[in-house]
Amino acid sequence: MKRAEWPARRGAIVALALMLGYLAIDNHVPLDPWNDLAAAGPQWRATLTGWLPGLFTIWALAHASRRGVTVGAGWSVVWLLLLLARRARPVPNADHLVLQALSLTAAVFTVRAALRMRARNARMASPRYFHFAPSRFSYAERRDRIREIINNEHVLERLPPTFEVAVRIEAPIAAGATLSEAHSTWSDAGSVETPSGLPRQPPNAQCPHGLVRVAVECVRRRSGGMGSHYGFEGYFASLLVLIDDGKIWDARGDVAS
Repeated sequence: MKRAEWPARRGAIVALALMLGYLAIDNHVPLDPWNDLAAAGPQWRATLTGWLPGLFTIWALAHASRRGVTVGAGWSVVWLLLLLARRARPVPNADHLVLQALSLTAAVFTVRAALRMRARNARMASPRYFHFAPSRFSYAERRDRIREIINNEHVLERLPPTFEVAVRIEAPIAAGATLSEAHSTWSDAGSVETPSGLPRQPPNAQCPHGLVRVAVECVRRRSGGMGSHYGFEGYFASLLVLIDDGKIWDARGDVAS
């Protein structure tokens, strides 16, 4: 999920913003004897060389653009190497050393964010394993169709990872049923969350013809007793699936305890 990557992307955004802010101040605000702008001359070219790709990288991080972040990560490394090459001079200035340190931090955080996003994309391309629980509405052709829809919609990649995932085809849904009638696990389905990235219908929506309710149990630990509503700890998701259309019409989920 994109939310899972946000801390890494946010850290890269902060590191880049600090580096770009320092670059602008160091290049254009007289702070003698720290930066000696009179001897350095005009610095607009150097500033724009950092700011234009830097702002693009921040935009890509904020919008979770995998390709954009990958390009930005490559730029941050090249930018750092160019700055480090300036250390060949006998006595590098202190302001350059600070810029190099900030650029190193930005490069590390941006590359880390790019790797996190790439790992997520790889997980999305490789569906997690799950098995079908027994059900009187389950038969081979329907199971194959449900498996195809779950994989195509990347359902399991949008749910918390657990050691076991059981999918149960529960029942066909009558056309015109309310969401609470369709998601029979909860008395008020409108108050139940929808897993990120899955479709959610408005509270007054009526079910179309051809829906089938499918339960997904992400099991962290099996439990029992009167206090266990789901019979396991983990996450429970209820999907309303349009079999013929090959898509999920509505999804709700809840932490299972």
